[in-house]
Amino acid sequence: MTGALPPIDEATREALARRLSERSGGDITADQLAGASTIAEVADLLRPFTEVAVEGNIRVLAEGQEGRTPLFLFHAAGGSSFVYEPLVERLDEGTPVYGVERVEGPLEARAATYLDRIRELAAGRPVALGGWSFGGALAVEVARQLRAAGDEVSLVVLLDTVQPSEPIPDTLDEAEARWKRYSEFAKRTYGLDVEVPRDFLAEHGEDGVLDMLMGVLGAEANAMGGGVIEHQRASFVDNRILQSADMGSWAGVGAEVPFVLYRAERMHDGAIELEPRYERIDPDGGWAAVVTDLEVVHLEGDHLAMVDEPVVGTVGKHLARRLTELDAGVRKGTNA
Repeated sequence: MTGALPPIDEATREALARRLSERSGGDITADQLAGASTIAEVADLLRPFTEVAVEGNIRVLAEGQEGRTPLFLFHAAGGSSFVYEPLVERLDEGTPVYGVERVEGPLEARAATYLDRIRELAAGRPVALGGWSFGGALAVEVARQLRAAGDEVSLVVLLDTVQPSEPIPDTLDEAEARWKRYSEFAKRTYGLDVEVPRDFLAEHGEDGVLDMLMGVLGAEANAMGGGVIEHQRASFVDNRILQSADMGSWAGVGAEVPFVLYRAERMHDGAIELEPRYERIDPDGGWAAVVTDLEVVHLEGDHLAMVDEPVVGTVGKHLARRLTELDAGVRKGTNA
């Protein structure tokens, strides 16, 4: 992630600059790329355009039209809603789409912070809620809270939001094994030797260990880039929330709201390395036990392919159809 970039010729730099400008909505030049020696430095060029402050932590990804079902897409682990732009481009241009950005805290508290702004933007319309990976968990929790308050949710969209077939134990032994894997990852990726003593883990918990690790990484901020360090911290926190989420707590909303799960062939290798149980995931991702109306769309490629071509084209085509069906139901006065 932070190592030296391979040399690229001028034509490739110009093509890359154009592509990054298109994807970020910013103005990235070939000269700027020529001055970047690491991926972290390229990320720093993009950050002002992809991590901007937004009102109420929700940004407009597509204005859409009045009367259409608004779609709210929640950030993935440690990331921003910027990742959904390729998907948004493949939806009907009349669909209003909003990107929901990251806040800190437990899952339930995070979801609660979004509710008022979602209601304001929805303007009385039933909403569709979705997200990739951790973003899907946020979407389900927001759906639960909205339904509990009497608000209408017409669809939950999960982009490979899954849990391993084998539950992850909540034990000290398991936490110790997990941090051993993360330590090996830090050594290989960043060249850092980070030992996590069992007694320290038992006394301070995983939050304390994470603070210790971030302190060590912080000393490397100049070489790694502060954004890289924050991404690693936020990704760990968000992924642990997803891994430990109790799907049974969502049975109520699962009985009331249709779900569609876009399911990758497999988890990506990096996630399996950090949590080997992701080697085996049920075809329904664990959702069939709590969702009554569940459509599973099986896709090629791994978890990381969900938001990129060619897979995102398939997702976009199918989701556009589902949203069009919802709009047709609303226009007919049905409770779609």
